[in-house]
Amino acid sequence: MQDTVGRILKTLHGTEAGTWFWSCYEGGANGRVSTKDEAVFGVERAYTRRVVKADWR
Repeated sequence: MQDTVGRILKTLHGTEAGTWFWSCYEGGANGRVSTKDEAVFGVERAYTRRVVKADWR
């Protein structure tokens, strides 16, 4: 069983300083958002979509 499903990082330097990057290990979904809450939501949504196989055809 896997204990972690994704990663959330705050950008500290450069032109995107202060933004948040998220990625989901299952399926490789990722994004860059303004707040930590949005990053948490991104990981949760991406992982849920993989679990329920929402993107499978």
